[in-house]
Amino acid sequence: MPTDFITLDDVRHHILQRRKVEQDKALERPTMVICDKYWEPVCQLRGELDWDVEKLANDTGEADITIPGDHLLVTWLLDPNRRKEDVHLRFNTAYWEWTGKCDIIQRVYRAGEMVAVRIHLLHDYHQAKRLICFANPALPAELQVPKAMPWAGPSASGVATYGLTNMWRMQSLNAIPDNIFNPGAWGATFDPSQWWTVMVPINPLTDTSTWALFSARFPYWHDLVAPTLESARLLLDCSRWWPGQPQPAPGFYNLTHPTRVFRVKDMSGYRGPTGTLVDLCSGVGLFAATIGDRFDRVVTVESNVTVICPVAAAPGRRGIS
Repeated sequence: MPTDFITLDDVRHHILQRRKVEQDKALERPTMVICDKYWEPVCQLRGELDWDVEKLANDTGEADITIPGDHLLVTWLLDPNRRKEDVHLRFNTAYWEWTGKCDIIQRVYRAGEMVAVRIHLLHDYHQAKRLICFANPALPAELQVPKAMPWAGPSASGVATYGLTNMWRMQSLNAIPDNIFNPGAWGATFDPSQWWTVMVPINPLTDTSTWALFSARFPYWHDLVAPTLESARLLLDCSRWWPGQPQPAPGFYNLTHPTRVFRVKDMSGYRGPTGTLVDLCSGVGLFAATIGDRFDRVVTVESNVTVICPVAAAPGRRGIS
């Protein structure tokens, strides 16, 4: 028998071995890193009492971590000088990563003694529920002309356009640098590589996602696009870029610090013949031809009726008078 001959038993054995490796990796302890407000690592969390992390599609996942009251991290978490500073979590498994921000730190008491500290966190996607889509992102809220921001086109491009324009409004037009007396600091706010939240742009001419209609007048970004995400089978993915990873949009910006990245993924599996705007033109032509054919059939039927009823017919006219 040739040495390179593969039997069905060999294939089955390979599949079972691969599945066992995947199961073992899935059961490995995840890596949990607590980070400060700048996403710099503070410690790798160990010795927790319990944890629970959920990751949702097109929604905000939550996480809960409980640590003992005498844990070394408690002193840092409950430091009064850090009361208004953000606490972040980077949660890694062999297959996916979860990043989010703490919104509640709760002390757990028993018999008058603090026995544990519970940390509740929200996934980075929650920013989509806090971003307001202005009618005109280039103008202040008191002067909005026109009164709504419409969109008619590929749904993925529309979702990305609303996100990108309002991220630009929040982090450039409305941003105040730490050093207001430094002219260079003001100019840096218009550089997307300095933002903490960015959007991966999409070219609408090559976007093959389902077409949709939007109209924004101060809705939250998530509330505006959620129905379309479901109907068009789109995934509004939110992840965190880390230094050393490939750039998410190298032709538009080069990130330098840990950054929240939103990108729209078309999960529908649909694609036109060319994958460009030409598909729309051909679709409109096909629609017009189909409607015209249906109309001719209806008119022909009505003309036949007029022949049966000559009193209602007029010379050179099709249809019933």
